[in-house]
Amino acid sequence: MATLTLKIADTLEIRLTEIARARGISKSELVRGAIVALLDSTGEGSANTFGHLVSDLGGRLEGPGDLSTNPEHMVGYGR
Repeated sequence: MATLTLKIADTLEIRLTEIARARGISKSELVRGAIVALLDSTGEGSANTFGHLVSDLGGRLEGPGDLSTNPEHMVGYGR
C-alpha cells in the first residue's frame, strides 16, 4: 500500500476526525473510501479496463501485426 501525504484545513481535519470516530474507523480508511467513491462515480481512474490491465504487454509479442495480411491464416475463416 502506498502512502499519500497532504495538507488540509484544520476545520476539515476536525470534521474527518468526528466522522471517523462516529463510524468507528480510522481517518485513513474514511479518506480511502471517499476517494474510491469519487473515482467510481466519475468513472475516472478506472484500473479495471482491459487496456490498462494489459498495457505492460504492448509490443512484447512477435509475429505479424495483422494476421489477415497472410491469406494462409484466412483459410476456413467464416465456415
